[in-house]
This record gives sequence, C-alpha cells and structure tokens, in this order.
Amino acid sequence: MSQQITEIQPVTVAQSWRLISTLARSPGTVCSIVAAAPERVVGEHAWGLSVQVLIVQEDGWYLLRNAAPVALQELVEGLRQSGRPAFFVTGKVRPLAEDSMEDAARHLIHVPPRLMSETTLQQFYKLFTPCMGETVRFVEPLLLPAL
Repeated sequence: MSQQITEIQPVTVAQSWRLISTLARSPGTVCSIVAAAPERVVGEHAWGLSVQVLIVQEDGWYLLRNAAPVALQELVEGLRQSGRPAFFVTGKVRPLAEDSMEDAARHLIHVPPRLMSETTLQQFYKLFTPCMGETVRFVEPLLLPAL
C-alpha cells in the first residue's frame, strides 16, 4: 500500500472522538470509514464490541482500532459535521487488532460501505450492539489488490 498510515492510539474516548473529528475536517480529507468489530472471536462465536475508524486523506491515512463503543453520538456528529463524506461498514468486520496497520486499513477500505446520513443512522447504531457469544458472519472485502 503506497499510503502512509498513522495509527491513532486511543487515550480517552472523548479525546479520540475529538481527534477523529478534527482529522475529518482537515482540508485534505477525502472521507471517513467507521466499522464495528467484536473484541473476541472463538470459532464462529463473538463477544464484545470495538470501534474501528479510518480517515482517508490525500497525503496519508489515519487508523484508530479497538476504541471503546461509548459516546458514539459524539463520533457520529463530529463526522457528519465535518463537511466530508462519512461511511460505515454495513456489517461487523473481523477483529483487526492483530493485523498490521496496512492490512487493517486495506480491509476497511475494501469492505462495502454505506453513507452515514440521517436516514441510515438507525442502521448504524444497530450495528454497534455488543456481541454476546452469538454466531457472526463478518463482512468480507469486495476486492483486495495483490501484494
């Protein structure tokens, strides 16, 4: 992947969402992508929930992995008020904590997105329900370029 990727280290949720909102408003920002992932998977069963965010900018990308799924309304408002397109993945993605930054970013950029808007917010919030040991099918990338 030719893009420079910077990983955002979550500090507090409020600080993470403020930083994401600031990056989303930056002049070089193309779009933002938000995804839900379980914290733990054993076989086909998943538990917990974490938030993944990719900010796509012309000169580099910013990746936040495994953020706590609290105060999501602040994240949504910050992204929607940024003036840039904000998307969310239409299903849960596999946990990305063990992936390299490049692989995690590539995964998020290639899964089917949906525009975050007033009419899709109910679907967005429904995706961000923690898993409680249920069977989960992860959203798969549409196309991954060869390495």
